[in-house]
Amino acid sequence: MRDRATEEDFHYRRLDAPRPRVFGLALVSFAALVLCVPFLPRRAIPSDAVAPPLSALAPVLASTTPATSTAALATSTLPPVVLMHGMGDAGTSEGMRSVAEAIRQAFPGRHVVSLDVANGMDSALVTMDAQVAAIAAAVAADKRLAGGFDAVGLSQGALLMRAFVERHGGDYKVRKLFSLCGPQEGIGRCPQVAMYQALCPVFEMDPYGAEVPIAFSGYWKDVRDEKAYLEHNHFLPDVNNERPRRNETYRENMLALEAYVLVHATADSMIVPRESELHGFFAWGDTTGRKIVPMEASDGYATDAIGLKTLAESGRLHRRSFDGDHLQFNRSFLEEQVLPLLGL
Repeated sequence: MRDRATEEDFHYRRLDAPRPRVFGLALVSFAALVLCVPFLPRRAIPSDAVAPPLSALAPVLASTTPATSTAALATSTLPPVVLMHGMGDAGTSEGMRSVAEAIRQAFPGRHVVSLDVANGMDSALVTMDAQVAAIAAAVAADKRLAGGFDAVGLSQGALLMRAFVERHGGDYKVRKLFSLCGPQEGIGRCPQVAMYQALCPVFEMDPYGAEVPIAFSGYWKDVRDEKAYLEHNHFLPDVNNERPRRNETYRENMLALEAYVLVHATADSMIVPRESELHGFFAWGDTTGRKIVPMEASDGYATDAIGLKTLAESGRLHRRSFDGDHLQFNRSFLEEQVLPLLGL
């Protein structure tokens, strides 16, 4: 596995490059692959081991009993928990069910819902904006969430949940936001997974979805051309408040959080660069894939564009890391490092 791109393979195709007629067919093929992934055989991740990733599916956690959970706490005053899956996954998948069950066992009686929206093919072909709207509709339909909840997003779902907080936080009280391996600053290079690499050359001919908008286009960030990114990407520059005219409501809604928790996979091959999970990214103009700007050195942090600096300085921004690939945390990590923050 390569750590980061070399100058030769860290390439981008021009936005105005000719686009073949097979573009639409390639996207359909990509969607078919995404749709098939949840049905491939999988096995639980033992408490002491981490398996390689399979797309952006939630891990199937090893089972345990409520009595052995290290995070079991009184839940009478705790709000519900809302989960959002990643690309290629579904709210009712085996992995998402196992994550939801782990939370229920840690907090008996707590309402936990895994959103059944943008499943399978829709998670890839429906735009990020439309998926955020679908999340808002699903939340509105569940009366038990009217008083507020904690939001937990996995992979693409983590970025969707942050966008939900920014755009709808004034309507629904989100107490805490958890990002598990989420591409919070975008993705600057196709994931090192075979099915993505096979279609990446076609995707790069229209990376921001000018002709066929897809979810992935919403958080693609070509660091060789900042102007093109700001002009052609309709989602990430908006939710990251990167345009000259910022949306102060986004910042205010983020600052209403009691906690923002970022979980980072140290060997992630799906989120490139993996530092995006901690609000870091490649430096603008970098063609080597070696220059990483950490969150604290970014313009977004310096200007407090979405409140990251204020959250950090007030002790409300928490970072956790596990040794492994994308979303391949085990139950021990979840119980010892994440669930305690969900229960405070």
